[in-house]
Amino acid sequence: MLRYNSLIGFRIQPYNDTFLYETGFVTITKSPDLFEFFLDFFMKICIIYFMTRDYAVKILREKLKNTNLFKHSLAAEACLKELAERLGEDVEKWALAGLLHDIDYEETNKQPTRHGLVGAEYLETFGLDNDIINAVKVHAGHLPAESKLDWALFAADPLTGLIVASALMHPDKSLKALDVDFVLRRFKEKRFAAGAKREQIMTCKNLGLELNDFIEICLRGMQKISDELGL
Repeated sequence: MLRYNSLIGFRIQPYNDTFLYETGFVTITKSPDLFEFFLDFFMKICIIYFMTRDYAVKILREKLKNTNLFKHSLAAEACLKELAERLGEDVEKWALAGLLHDIDYEETNKQPTRHGLVGAEYLETFGLDNDIINAVKVHAGHLPAESKLDWALFAADPLTGLIVASALMHPDKSLKALDVDFVLRRFKEKRFAAGAKREQIMTCKNLGLELNDFIEICLRGMQKISDELGL
């Protein structure tokens, strides 16, 4: 039996007649018959309570090789983080949902109907909060939106693409040069960045936010990481 958890970097593996438990700090060998259940339980607790953004980025990089997809994930993270701060929600949870929402995109590229389902199933193995798992499914259309996090991710996902396209169209080709009015004008041009579904973006009203406020919040979040986004 071999188990490896790339999120927090430890594994349980057979070593002769004992189990080797590695955390990077200490190695413990014990009888599998006596300690397997305990180690499984402890591993789940570690995943839930010791996950960091660095670990999340690590598994995201393993799953997404396309640079633009990775940057989109960073943009969604920035939007969700800014929205959580504005709405008084759990910033870390919302940011993590934004960061990991497309983790299965390349894996399901040839099976788009599986997008969101494969990712949710994978993320469940790390013991992530059910709110995050549900939001991942919702953004891909597998569940109806219910929570604020659901609506935030669902609406912000296409908005990141509209904002990036707006920045590339701007004379300065820079996020920092954008303002809300410029993005709103692009929003009204239906043929511009047509893949950024306007109806989906407009569901921001379910968060109690008007469109201009929603754009301003997400734009501010993305401007904060403009260097990482290359814009």
